[in-house]
Amino acid sequence: MPIVLSHAWLVNDAGEVIDPTWFGKKHKGSVYFGMALTREFVFEIAQKTKCYGILDSDYMNGHRLMREGFSLMCIQQSFHH
Repeated sequence: MPIVLSHAWLVNDAGEVIDPTWFGKKHKGSVYFGMALTREFVFEIAQKTKCYGILDSDYMNGHRLMREGFSLMCIQQSFHH
C-alpha cells in the first residue's frame, strides 16, 4: 500500500519483526518505521485509555506523548542503541 498506516507489530528476541496482519508475497518489501516499547508502558497506557493504540489514543491521555515525547523508560532498550 502506498500510504502510511498506524500499525503495530511484534519483535522477537532476535530482533526480527513479526507482523501477523501483513504477510506473504503481497506485502513483501514493506518498510517499518517505529520503535519497540516496553510491555509495562503499553499496559499502563492501555489501562488508562482502555485502548491498545498508543499513538491513536494519546488524546485520551491529555496528549502526553505529543507534548512530552517518549521517555527512555518507555522504550525497549534492547532493540534501540
